[in-house]
Amino acid sequence: MRRTLFPLSTLRTVLLYILLILLALYLSQHGIQYAYGAEFILCSFALLLLTGLFGWAWGAVSSLVLTLGLYYTQHGSIILPLIGLEILIVGFLHERTRRPLLLLDALYWFCIGAPLAMLFFYLQTYTFNSEAILQYFMFAMNGLLNVFIADVLLTFVPWHRLIPRIERKLVSLNQLLAHLCIIAVFIPFMINLVLDSHQMRSEIETDSMSLVESQSRVAMDWVTGLSMKDKHGLYVHNEDNMKQLDLKLNAFSLNHLLKIAVYDKEDKLMASTDSSFFHKMNLIQLENEGNQLMEIALRQEQPIREKRLAEQRFYQWLPSENQYDYDTRRWNDGYYVLIKQYSDLPIQKIITLIPIAVFSENTISVYLTKFLSLFLLCLIVGAVAFLITRYISRVLNQLMTITTGMPAKLITSQSISWPSSKISDIRALENNFRSMSERLIEVFYEMRRMNDQLRNQTNKLENSEERLQQLAYYDPLTQLPNRYHFTSKLEEAIQQAKENQGVIALMFLDLDRFKHINDSLGHNVGDLLLVRVAQRLSSQVTRLQGAAMIARLGGDEFVILLENYTKPDVRKVAERIVQVFHDSFFVLSYELFVSPSIGIAMYPEHGTESTALLKRADTAMYAAKDRGGQNAIFYDELHSDQLHEIATIEGQLRKALDREELILNYQPIVDSTGRVSAAEALIRWIHPVHGFISPAKFIPIAEETGLIIKIGEWVLRTACIQHKQWIDSKRLPPFDLSVNVSLRQFLNQDFVEMVDRILAETRFDPERLVLEITEGYVNKNVEYGNHVLNQLKNRGIRIAIDDFGTGYSSLSRLKTLPIHVLKIDRSFIRYVQNDSANASIVEAVVHIGKSMNLKVMSEGVETIEELQFLKSVNCHQYQGYLISPPLPAAEFEARFQEFSLPLQMLAEQR
Repeated sequence: MRRTLFPLSTLRTVLLYILLILLALYLSQHGIQYAYGAEFILCSFALLLLTGLFGWAWGAVSSLVLTLGLYYTQHGSIILPLIGLEILIVGFLHERTRRPLLLLDALYWFCIGAPLAMLFFYLQTYTFNSEAILQYFMFAMNGLLNVFIADVLLTFVPWHRLIPRIERKLVSLNQLLAHLCIIAVFIPFMINLVLDSHQMRSEIETDSMSLVESQSRVAMDWVTGLSMKDKHGLYVHNEDNMKQLDLKLNAFSLNHLLKIAVYDKEDKLMASTDSSFFHKMNLIQLENEGNQLMEIALRQEQPIREKRLAEQRFYQWLPSENQYDYDTRRWNDGYYVLIKQYSDLPIQKIITLIPIAVFSENTISVYLTKFLSLFLLCLIVGAVAFLITRYISRVLNQLMTITTGMPAKLITSQSISWPSSKISDIRALENNFRSMSERLIEVFYEMRRMNDQLRNQTNKLENSEERLQQLAYYDPLTQLPNRYHFTSKLEEAIQQAKENQGVIALMFLDLDRFKHINDSLGHNVGDLLLVRVAQRLSSQVTRLQGAAMIARLGGDEFVILLENYTKPDVRKVAERIVQVFHDSFFVLSYELFVSPSIGIAMYPEHGTESTALLKRADTAMYAAKDRGGQNAIFYDELHSDQLHEIATIEGQLRKALDREELILNYQPIVDSTGRVSAAEALIRWIHPVHGFISPAKFIPIAEETGLIIKIGEWVLRTACIQHKQWIDSKRLPPFDLSVNVSLRQFLNQDFVEMVDRILAETRFDPERLVLEITEGYVNKNVEYGNHVLNQLKNRGIRIAIDDFGTGYSSLSRLKTLPIHVLKIDRSFIRYVQNDSANASIVEAVVHIGKSMNLKVMSEGVETIEELQFLKSVNCHQYQGYLISPPLPAAEFEARFQEFSLPLQMLAEQR
């Protein structure tokens, strides 16, 4: 328990401190009273408790203030300075050494406190007798009782609940046994002492009353038997008669053991055995200060000589307690008093006193015997408790030593010598530890085996992760930076240009006639041609003197980033690139000719955002193709009709929703058994004049203008309504609904609220909804993205990462995202059975998905061979034209049973 608690720190500590002070004050004046001055004062335990809670300094100051206050008000006693010294010495040693409080306080009282009490007694009485020894043992036992109560309260009361700043105290086995043994001794002793004390006092009072009553009766018998002349002499206080009365009272005093005095009807002293005493202690003082023990009832049939007895009372008289430091001395100076009052006699009152000191020797002997017995019992019980504790602790300490560092001992196969005990509970504990150690050995071997397996799996995962990290930033075919790498670099370049007021040129390059070569000569030739093109472009870019970067976006699309180039310089670079394509490319045995179409967008002239620059460079590239290819065009060089077409699409797209020109097609997703597990909702635009407009044309415009938010809300609501109609009408079996989410939608602050609203309106089951995003969405704002995804996950909605492997996926971040599905991009699925690089990538993604407990889905499956390979690597789900192209809702429902045919065909081939 900490000793640094400050009494004024909280209201609870203030109240507790005041309560302990008041308790000590009360107990200093109200102790456990025994007969004839024996007393136990319990105020010490309250001060010891205060010291244990608040520290010895506060305890010592409180004890000093309490002592001075009581002495100032004349209520002090010799024990108070001894208690103050106890708090000062024992409190200091206990706080500094952390030795047991019970031991330190017992040593104090037996070696310092009780000897000082005995010394003070000797200095006051100048006698060293059994009473002095009684003072020693009474003070020592009183101190032992107080410290025992304080130690029990400090140990077992849950102070940490009353005052949180106090640490919870643990109880040692030694302390527990010591407390139990002392309780077993002290409680019976205290009860026996109280009972014996009251019995002894009752017997002494009875004997005293009997003695003084008999002697007073003898005296009055003598008076009653006097002649009328002698009685008259007593009435008139005749000197001879008074002397005769003095002599008779001395004779009846049993050799001055008793003090006897007689009074006339005016309460004047007539004669006594000790006139100085009775003059000093007048009759009124005896009656008023005496403690009446009983009023003796007069018997109806009294002897003739007792007929004139009117009243008799028996008192216990003690001097004022302010005159004594030791109550035993006060009782020694006290008396038992019998007062008899007569009528029709010259003597109206006779007072007989017997000193209580007559019985003190026997009383002190009884008390001394009991306190010595208690002392010896405490010693014996303490020794027994010590031996029992040592016996039990020896075995427990052996167990503690053996079990400390047990895992290391078991791993190193160290021999363990288990202790043996005759105590059944400890023996059971030993057996439990032995059984546990044997089980631990088995567990360690099992864990070692599993650890080896885990290490192997980790190595495989690390290899796959390294491979995917390479894929995350570089195109696996050309080894050029990929889309994700290029986008990150473009964002950095834009930021630097904003800060430095620089210029950026973005060149979007597409190969003319590449599709014809790819279709006629095969994809192998097409891929090799792309490698040669990448090499030739890289050689041109590396020759440039300024900051430049080339990347492959996918297919036959390349981009070049030029920083701080003027527009004329950019034009020269573009012309040089077109020029180098005049030379042929030799691929295998073929000599091939391809030319580039280049679209160029400038920052900040044509846009200030990366998406805007890419879009406008792409638009310029298509314009270059429309002009016959093999040329380069800046965005601002587009014909007005081309710009007009973009503006027209934007204007008509705003009205398309109201005119119901937008529709949804549904493409099935099947699992390895051929069951339709989900359907992806895909938007289409059927224009009344221009017919079908590709999503590649209007989706970027919708993104740029913000229309995508309204369109995305319509897509989600329409898809949920259609899906619920299918399921509720039981026209189709249950399956999941997959809906794409655009970047603009995802970053909208009301996105989650919009999803909740649509689910509530349509009463759609959120556990049937899958939202498709790309990891690049989260890269825009990591904290916000994670927050949104976690909100969706908490509602039961699942998240799919679309286009996985195209460069936007970072494994380090992927592990932290609350996702459920990985969709492998179609670019890795095409001809996967003949492309070892793509096959390795797909297999690695499937492996990583399983290790992260994610489902893996392949999109763009177009041939039975691709499906066969994907099934062989245990891919979970498949989507593509082989299964079915996107279909309108009615046709999707009609052809639903056909979607499992490719998987059935594959099963039949096996």
